[in-house]
Amino acid sequence: MYKSKFNFMLLLLFILVIGDYLITYAGMNFYNVITEWNPLMFAFMKLPFNIGFFLRILFSTIIVCVLKYCENKTKPKFYSSAISITLFVQVIPYLGHLYWLLNINR
Repeated sequence: MYKSKFNFMLLLLFILVIGDYLITYAGMNFYNVITEWNPLMFAFMKLPFNIGFFLRILFSTIIVCVLKYCENKTKPKFYSSAISITLFVQVIPYLGHLYWLLNINR
């Protein structure tokens, strides 16, 4: 039961991270409606798309693999909390960037 729930949460985290990259990249480089406040991420978003997308997939895969590795090393309740907090932290900028991108013409 726990394994399938955790696998779904890890997949969701991966999708959110990649989706946020796509939304942020489009908002910054095509529509100029998103401002990235993190200087490191700002520089990352200025990379050519194919390089940045590859690096984002690599970064996301490493995070998911580390979290998957920790699954058997920690208690299920602690592990569930760690993934939930990570998802919550990722959802905040994702929703903000999505909101800005969807309100381009308003």
